[in-house]
Amino acid sequence: MNSNPQRSHHSAGFSLIELLVVLVIITLLAGTLSIAIDFASQGGDRLQQSAQRLGTSFVLAQEEALLADDYLGLSLISGHGGERGEGHPLELRWLRYGSGQWHPVGAPLSSVPLHEGQSLTLAVDGEELPLQVMAGPVQPFLLLDPTGVTEDFELRLQAVGGDEQFVLFVNEYGVLEETWRDIDAW
Repeated sequence: MNSNPQRSHHSAGFSLIELLVVLVIITLLAGTLSIAIDFASQGGDRLQQSAQRLGTSFVLAQEEALLADDYLGLSLISGHGGERGEGHPLELRWLRYGSGQWHPVGAPLSSVPLHEGQSLTLAVDGEELPLQVMAGPVQPFLLLDPTGVTEDFELRLQAVGGDEQFVLFVNEYGVLEETWRDIDAW
């Protein structure tokens, strides 16, 4: 009698690919939840709220561009009235290129509203560029490449008359970073 019958050796557990897919899904869900939280609470710092949304939105967009193997672009559009009557004069909206034109990406990359009294400036390769609100066919002012390469840019968000600004930029290694700067020191 053979006490050691042959068994097929199937390993229990998950493959590395399965674990990575789950990690990416969890990251996207956490980012979506972060963006979806109502940042317009009473007495909240609107610049801090807009900066947090903008930073989270950029991280999600970079991941989306890589995972979907698509070009994503950021555009500036006229805002809407908001849910509680507090109008957002401008919004940053993510776009995806397809069928020869740019289309809104949608969830989880919702638009990032800019509140009244906030200004946004963009510098590409050290040169400040004017940002124009798109009225007709929407074109992005900033592109995220599906290979992970991002052009050298610096996006600055500040409250008009404020003394600090939130800055999103690509460092010398091509990695997106965010920081707060005093306007007087800059």
